[in-house]
Amino acid sequence: AAEIAAKRVQLLQEAVPRLSRIAVLWNASIRSMALGFRNIEQASPKLGIALQSVRVSGSDEFGQAFAAVEDGHPDGLIVLFGPLRGDDLPRIVDFVVRHKIPTIFEVGRGISGGGLMEFGPNLEPMFRRAAVYIDKIANGADPATLPVEEPTQFELAINLKAAKAMGIEIPQSLLLRADRVVE
Repeated sequence: AAEIAAKRVQLLQEAVPRLSRIAVLWNASIRSMALGFRNIEQASPKLGIALQSVRVSGSDEFGQAFAAVEDGHPDGLIVLFGPLRGDDLPRIVDFVVRHKIPTIFEVGRGISGGGLMEFGPNLEPMFRRAAVYIDKIANGADPATLPVEEPTQFELAINLKAAKAMGIEIPQSLLLRADRVVE
């Protein structure tokens, strides 16, 4: 998950070549999100990008987080959030659409509402593998002996309608790598 977070920086930079400052909206209460943020923190300077950390631990902190993003004037936003409650995701998407902030979300977490990009593991094969593990455990396998599997398939989705609304022309090289393009 940590390497995926750093890859989101690269993809956002490809989509928005003028990118020099990004904000990262992340859930500080989830350990894997902290690791993902640290990877972004390490990758950003190598790409010449300044970083703004916007930590959120609960739904009641979004108003303050959005104000911090506005004050920071980022060229882009990365949303590392993991589990979200009820209207959290629509609130985030609405904020970035209203403020025309190029944003990359986790897969299934933003372009349907008007966000620019999504990147992450393709969850369908992971769910199928989980079913295999459940079957093995149900048939007596010791969970401690089963190997940990990491995702092998990743998905990139791009919303061209959102790009147009933000005045961004997505490079053809990036569009060709996209698994899904919304027009």
